[in-house]
Amino acid sequence: MNNYQYIKFQFVLIEMVLKQKNDKHFSYLKIYEKLKLSNKKNKLKLSKYILSRLLRESDRILATAQKHSTENCPYKNNFKKEVISSSFNLKTIH
Repeated sequence: MNNYQYIKFQFVLIEMVLKQKNDKHFSYLKIYEKLKLSNKKNKLKLSKYILSRLLRESDRILATAQKHSTENCPYKNNFKKEVISSSFNLKTIH
């Protein structure tokens, strides 16, 4: 993958992340609205749980996108070679 293709891939990836996160937030907002109108006694605890689930799933969407971005980076192989070559030149002092 060359630089131009990678940049196009990044734009598509960003668009997908924003759409997925927006859809996820919208679905959790609907769940929250239903909870608000319900007669449950533990609304606060359930609301906190819903919020924590939303944050966890939102972070998962972003982490997956970052993983795909890193896997398709055109400079990935060069970076690995630099890390490996620099690790041989290090001296450990105890």
